[in-house]
Amino acid sequence: MPTSGRKPTSASLGEVLEGLLDAGVDFILVGGLAAVIQGAPVTTMDVDVVHSQSPENIARLLSFLKTLIELKKTSTDPKDKQRLPVLKETLRQLEEKYGRGVDKEDSDNE
Repeated sequence: MPTSGRKPTSASLGEVLEGLLDAGVDFILVGGLAAVIQGAPVTTMDVDVVHSQSPENIARLLSFLKTLIELKKTSTDPKDKQRLPVLKETLRQLEEKYGRGVDKEDSDNE
Protein backbone atom coordinates (compact mmCIF):
# COMPACT_ATOMS: atom_id res chain seq x y z
CA MET A 1 0.00 0.00 0.00
CA PRO A 2 1.14 3.61 -0.37
CA THR A 3 3.74 4.73 2.12
CA SER A 4 3.75 8.48 1.55
CA GLY A 5 2.91 9.24 5.17
CA ARG A 6 -0.67 10.32 4.48
CA LYS A 7 -3.48 7.86 5.00
CA PRO A 8 -4.79 6.58 1.64
CA THR A 9 -8.51 6.53 0.94
CA SER A 10 -8.44 4.00 -1.88
CA ALA A 11 -6.05 1.58 -3.52
CA SER A 12 -5.22 1.17 -7.17
CA LEU A 13 -5.00 -2.30 -8.65
CA GLY A 14 -1.22 -1.91 -8.82
CA GLU A 15 -1.08 -0.99 -5.13
CA VAL A 16 -3.10 -4.09 -4.25
CA LEU A 17 -0.66 -6.28 -6.16
CA GLU A 18 2.32 -4.50 -4.57
CA GLY A 19 0.75 -5.00 -1.16
CA LEU A 20 0.31 -8.72 -1.74
CA LEU A 21 3.93 -9.00 -2.87
CA ASP A 22 5.20 -6.90 0.05
CA ALA A 23 3.22 -9.12 2.44
CA GLY A 24 4.98 -12.17 1.00
CA VAL A 25 1.76 -13.76 -0.25
CA ASP A 26 2.33 -16.51 -2.82
CA PHE A 27 -0.26 -16.07 -5.59
CA ILE A 28 -0.87 -16.02 -9.31
CA LEU A 29 -2.81 -13.32 -11.10
CA VAL A 30 -5.90 -14.49 -13.02
CA GLY A 31 -8.97 -12.89 -14.55
CA GLY A 32 -9.34 -9.52 -16.22
CA LEU A 33 -6.19 -7.91 -14.87
CA ALA A 34 -4.11 -10.86 -16.05
CA ALA A 35 -5.63 -10.34 -19.50
CA VAL A 36 -4.84 -6.61 -19.39
CA ILE A 37 -1.20 -7.34 -18.53
CA GLN A 38 -1.05 -9.66 -21.55
CA GLY A 39 -2.33 -6.85 -23.78
CA ALA A 40 -6.04 -7.62 -24.00
CA PRO A 41 -8.12 -4.50 -24.73
CA VAL A 42 -10.38 -4.90 -21.68
CA THR A 43 -10.86 -2.98 -18.47
CA THR A 44 -11.36 -4.24 -14.94
CA MET A 45 -11.91 -2.77 -11.53
CA ASP A 46 -10.72 -5.71 -9.43
CA VAL A 47 -7.83 -8.07 -8.82
CA ASP A 48 -8.41 -11.82 -9.07
CA VAL A 49 -5.74 -14.06 -7.59
CA VAL A 50 -5.30 -17.73 -6.77
CA HIS A 51 -3.21 -18.13 -3.63
CA SER A 52 -1.12 -20.93 -2.21
CA GLN A 53 -3.12 -22.90 0.38
CA SER A 54 -0.26 -23.40 2.84
CA PRO A 55 -1.10 -22.34 6.42
CA GLU A 56 1.73 -19.79 6.40
CA ASN A 57 0.59 -18.22 3.15
CA ILE A 58 -3.03 -18.08 4.30
CA ALA A 59 -1.90 -16.29 7.47
CA ARG A 60 -0.02 -13.72 5.35
CA LEU A 61 -3.04 -13.28 3.08
CA LEU A 62 -5.46 -12.80 5.99
CA SER A 63 -3.14 -10.22 7.50
CA PHE A 64 -3.02 -8.36 4.19
CA LEU A 65 -6.81 -8.48 3.82
CA LYS A 66 -7.16 -6.82 7.21
CA THR A 67 -5.17 -3.86 5.85
CA LEU A 68 -7.63 -3.60 2.87
CA ILE A 69 -10.52 -3.52 5.39
CA GLU A 70 -8.76 -0.75 7.34
CA LEU A 71 -8.46 1.17 4.08
CA LYS A 72 -12.21 0.89 3.52
CA LYS A 73 -12.89 2.14 7.06
CA THR A 74 -11.15 5.43 6.26
CA SER A 75 -12.60 5.81 2.76
CA THR A 76 -14.97 8.65 1.95
CA ASP A 77 -16.53 6.66 -0.91
CA PRO A 78 -20.11 5.62 -0.01
CA LYS A 79 -19.66 2.37 -1.95
CA ASP A 80 -16.71 1.45 0.30
CA LYS A 81 -18.85 2.08 3.38
CA GLN A 82 -21.56 -0.19 1.94
CA ARG A 83 -19.06 -2.98 1.22
CA LEU A 84 -17.36 -2.83 4.62
CA PRO A 85 -19.79 -5.16 6.48
CA VAL A 86 -19.50 -7.74 3.70
CA LEU A 87 -15.70 -7.58 3.78
CA LYS A 88 -15.63 -7.90 7.58
CA GLU A 89 -17.94 -10.90 7.50
CA THR A 90 -15.94 -12.56 4.73
CA LEU A 91 -12.72 -12.10 6.70
CA ARG A 92 -14.41 -13.46 9.85
CA GLN A 93 -15.54 -16.57 7.97
CA LEU A 94 -12.08 -17.10 6.48
CA GLU A 95 -10.44 -16.74 9.88
CA GLU A 96 -12.93 -19.20 11.33
CA LYS A 97 -12.33 -21.67 8.49
CA TYR A 98 -8.56 -21.50 8.76
CA GLY A 99 -8.41 -21.44 12.56
CA ARG A 100 -7.52 -17.80 13.03
CA GLY A 101 -9.96 -16.26 15.51
CA VAL A 102 -11.29 -12.78 14.93
CA ASP A 103 -9.37 -10.25 17.00
CA LYS A 104 -11.40 -8.96 19.94
CA GLU A 105 -10.46 -5.40 18.90
CA ASP A 106 -11.93 -5.95 15.43
CA SER A 107 -15.20 -7.25 16.91
CA ASP A 108 -15.42 -4.30 19.28
CA ASN A 109 -15.11 -1.80 16.42
CA GLU A 110 -18.19 -3.02 14.52
